[in-house]
Amino acid sequence: MDRCGHEEQGRRGRRFCDGTVIGRRSILKLIGIFPIAAACSNGADKHGSRAARTTVSESVRTLIVEGMSTDGVNRWLERNRGESVRLVGTHHSTRPIKVHSGTNIDLTKCVLIRAFEGKGNGNATVVNSDHGLGNRDIGISSGQMYSMPGCIGKHFGFVNVRGLAVDGVTISSCLGDFMGLFMNCENVVLERLNWFSGTDVGEDGLHLYGGKNYLVRNCHISSGDDALSLTVESPENEPLEKVVVENCTLSSRMASGVKLHVKSAASQAFIEDVSFNDVTISLPKLRSGHDAVRILDERHGDSGIRRIRLNSVLADMGGGPGTGMRVHGGSDILVRGCNFVNGRGVQFWATASNGRSVRGLDIRDTIFAGSESSNREGIVLSRCEKFSLVRLTVQNFGSAGIQLTDCRYGDLSDSTVINSGGPGILLSNVGHASVIGNALIGTGRPVVENGESDGNTLDRNIVSSF
Repeated sequence: MDRCGHEEQGRRGRRFCDGTVIGRRSILKLIGIFPIAAACSNGADKHGSRAARTTVSESVRTLIVEGMSTDGVNRWLERNRGESVRLVGTHHSTRPIKVHSGTNIDLTKCVLIRAFEGKGNGNATVVNSDHGLGNRDIGISSGQMYSMPGCIGKHFGFVNVRGLAVDGVTISSCLGDFMGLFMNCENVVLERLNWFSGTDVGEDGLHLYGGKNYLVRNCHISSGDDALSLTVESPENEPLEKVVVENCTLSSRMASGVKLHVKSAASQAFIEDVSFNDVTISLPKLRSGHDAVRILDERHGDSGIRRIRLNSVLADMGGGPGTGMRVHGGSDILVRGCNFVNGRGVQFWATASNGRSVRGLDIRDTIFAGSESSNREGIVLSRCEKFSLVRLTVQNFGSAGIQLTDCRYGDLSDSTVINSGGPGILLSNVGHASVIGNALIGTGRPVVENGESDGNTLDRNIVSSF
């Protein structure tokens, strides 16, 4: 590093598990590995009065944004590109604020108020400076953001950024659009976000739209539409891969807490290697057809959603008759140690998509608890192959506890079904399944086979009353 605090070329930072390197100074500073660089003093500013508002401290350049035009803020940021800077005061943004490569912006003492209308990624309150060619090594920390009445549009719109960190930003109002979208970005850390806004469809929280190596942790997001959406939707989308979401709380008023969606138009893209760890989902006004977790694979041909992991996820379904987790297509989906509680609809529902069965579904050590008013099944699998349902607890559902239809080659074992209004386990046109060692307590009927079920092994299933 030189005396002005500029990074030496080739300086390396944190590596992901596949060997790729997370962005250098901006990322490492925000996650506490690399210090803020010392700012350079380069003499008087040619813009006169605006220069008087810029101070140079020991570690960071500071701009007082109170009363400044957004054009003035953008000119200052362009002159100080590649530096660690601080914005101070309340600013009414009348156009997007553009962040350049290598720039860290500290918004700890800043409030950004969106005072213009405009949808689209390029019209967000804060954007990277070059959506086309992309940028590198950008960091934004702390600060508050909200929108004035009628000022529709996103707050964050980052496209093609390699090395990005957004840490500790609060959003309390965002109208008619997503709070933040990150498209085709790589090596991204989104941490300690507190985003609370939205009452209707289209007002998503955090939207990851293609890209690689995202870490989302310690965030609290409450939205109108999907709280956390991971999608590939169009031909220009890169695949979305290697995403980790941990220790977050997610809530949606009108849709899903988590949605993974591959649209048919994204014919060459896919979503894979996504993990959710210690995530809590609550849906206060859930409606039929909405889900705490939704996986929707509309791609033709091979599976477009694969290797998805849910570990220690809690979903409270008390808000309405929606589904706990709905899987429509996809492969190699693992659910471990999760709790889906207060369900009034089906708590887990998996079915084929575009004629392609769900393959490699594995649910273990998970609780599905319906409310007393539930009149639906607990778990429904339809057209699934090579599935495993092991050590589950399914209780208080008005119809069958576990219903398998048109499924092949699976394992349902060591599970407990309590107080189901229909059969504890219902097999319809199921073949080559092992149903072994399950406890069926207070069920209408124990294990029922119908249709063309064949080749199944039913053994040591214990039936008892309360």
